[in-house]
Amino acid sequence: MFDIRVAIVILLHVVALAVLPSGFRWILATAFPLAALLNYLKPDDRPSTTPYVLGLVGVTSALGILYRIVYVFSADSPGPEGATLYGLALWALGLAGATYSGYLVYVIRFIFFERTGVIFAPRERAQDAFAKIKRQH
Repeated sequence: MFDIRVAIVILLHVVALAVLPSGFRWILATAFPLAALLNYLKPDDRPSTTPYVLGLVGVTSALGILYRIVYVFSADSPGPEGATLYGLALWALGLAGATYSGYLVYVIRFIFFERTGVIFAPRERAQDAFAKIKRQH
C-alpha cells in the first residue's frame, strides 16, 4: 500500500528541485539516495527512521519552495517592502539549508554509528562512572 505522505514529500521534493538555485538543487538531490542507503544498511530501524527522514526532506523542500515564492514577490516589490521580502526569502533558504544539514547528520549517524556507540550513547552519570572506577581497582 502506498502512503500519501510519501507522495506529498516526493511532489514537494521535485518542485523544490525545479525552483531552487542550482547549487542547492544538487545538494538536495542527494536526499532520496541517502534515504535509500539508510534503508538498505539499517532495515531493522526503518519503522522508526522513515517518518523522521520523510519529515526532514519534506520540510526542507517546503522551505525551498517558500524561498522561491517570496523571492519572486520581492522582485516585484520596489523599495523597503522588496528588501524585507528578499530578507525573508534568504531566511527561508537558510532554514532549508539548516534543516537539510540536520537530515544529513541524522542519516550519517544511522549509517555509520550504532545507537549505542561511543558518540551517540546516553551519557553516564558522574556517580556511576566513579563507582565503576572504584570497582575496577
